[in-house]
Amino acid sequence: MFVRVSVPQKDAAPLSLAVTEWTPAMAPSLIKHLNGTDGTDVTRFLRNKVPQPYTEDDARFFIGLTAANGLFTAHAIVLLDSDSNIVEAIGTVGLTFKDPTDIEAHSAELGYWLSKAWWGKGIMRSVVCEYLDKVARPLSIVPRNEQSAKLVKIIAYAIADNAGSCKVLENSGFALEGKLRQFAFKRGTWSDGRLYAYFL
Repeated sequence: MFVRVSVPQKDAAPLSLAVTEWTPAMAPSLIKHLNGTDGTDVTRFLRNKVPQPYTEDDARFFIGLTAANGLFTAHAIVLLDSDSNIVEAIGTVGLTFKDPTDIEAHSAELGYWLSKAWWGKGIMRSVVCEYLDKVARPLSIVPRNEQSAKLVKIIAYAIADNAGSCKVLENSGFALEGKLRQFAFKRGTWSDGRLYAYFL
């Protein structure tokens, strides 16, 4: 998969990005963006399954998981140069599918993160919109395999304090379905959450 994403910029040329498969060559980008002070700021809004410090073994495990064709899929958000060559991966976007035999089989959970160096440029809204259109929506017509159900609904959770992520979801067509008290406990602190939904 290779989905181009053009992100308009005020007083500058549009950013040229793509959403594509993770490859082992992108492991250094994961390690770079999920470590250090900037990495701490990114991971404070993520589930604990994204460890910190983030090691080469963690990167290899994650990339292998994205290719496993299980109940989880994720794609790299990559920066392109003027010749459409990949410069580096700067984030990820993906879906976690529900048990195909259970009552939530027709929904999936959207997740994403973006390197702090690229926050505030409108990237995630553009990426999420393209991902919903090119990846999620086709699964509402044809299931991803014989065991899966057609998708009807995409859900997404956000930490209430993560105003940027809430804004991304709302500007991408998600509707707020619920406010969750004491939703997440991370780094010794409770945070409320928000549940959003997007119908395909």
